[in-house]
Amino acid sequence: MNKDNKQENKKALKKLIPVVVVAGIVGGLIGVYAATNSAENLSDIIGRNLEAFIMAASPYLVILISTVGLILEIIIYNSAKKEYAMYEKAVDDEEIDKYTESIDKKNSMALLTGSVTLILAFMFYGATMAYINHHIESESFLYVVALIFFVVVCFGTSKMQQLVVDLEKLMSPEKKGSVYDLNFSSKWEESCDEMEKLLIYKSAYASYRATSFGYAFAVVFLMLMSFFFDYGPLPVMVVCALWLVTVISYCLAAMKYDKEKIN
Repeated sequence: MNKDNKQENKKALKKLIPVVVVAGIVGGLIGVYAATNSAENLSDIIGRNLEAFIMAASPYLVILISTVGLILEIIIYNSAKKEYAMYEKAVDDEEIDKYTESIDKKNSMALLTGSVTLILAFMFYGATMAYINHHIESESFLYVVALIFFVVVCFGTSKMQQLVVDLEKLMSPEKKGSVYDLNFSSKWEESCDEMEKLLIYKSAYASYRATSFGYAFAVVFLMLMSFFFDYGPLPVMVVCALWLVTVISYCLAAMKYDKEKIN
């Protein structure tokens, strides 16, 4: 077994070492280039233009994303609701399974659309708030409109989530929980059958892996970009803090459930 472990580690190292070497070379080249005047001038130009774009575009993006996102949610939900009417009239198991699968897929898509819309709205409204002095002084009306749309998308997304969950509960009366309940996730999980729980757990682990990779990429990217843009250590520290929360919470949960299994 020890020999197998050594061979497996050796095989993995053969793939890892070239990646580390290439990353080191790229990082070194970026560091050397960042020390030149041309790199400093380029970063200043990019930084000023990017800041000007974000400052000017963020209120409009809040309005656009909120509008498009909510409309898409409503369209997807209404489509699922129409199929539910057909589901109620279905007479054989094959037809019921077909509508059930389609409605579940559309409900998941509606929830995904709502989550993406809300996150993007928060991101660009945060950018709007970062330049609030500019917007209040020269574009107060636009700022107020962006604020209204931001509030609408927050409440609208919550309402759409509630409608989607209620539709799912009509198809599966055993499901419990309200989206307005702080313990909704726990109650919903408890009401799921074993297959649904397995799907939740596998999806959660896939999300953990993707998130960990995303944090690692973001940290390396921010470290490299710090050669060009003088934004200080805060961005890297924030990403690492979130990374720590993810890893620690996952490991503590794993130890807790492992102990419960043993006991």
